[in-house]
Amino acid sequence: GIEQVEAATEVKNCRLLVFEKDEPKGFYKESRIDEIAEKVLGSGGEIKAVERGVLENYHHIALVRYY
Repeated sequence: GIEQVEAATEVKNCRLLVFEKDEPKGFYKESRIDEIAEKVLGSGGEIKAVERGVLENYHHIALVRYY
């Protein structure tokens, strides 16, 4: 979930942040995802938005450290 992704961005080895475009209501505040995105981009990573439902098993957000 978002708490785990947020914590993992502190390590600075994040390479890919994937989240759903049309996230469920109340999933996260926009500023929170913006902060996570900045950390991922700052460590040389990329960001990808996918269709709703693709990451349902991952609480609508995922972070890949190495790929």
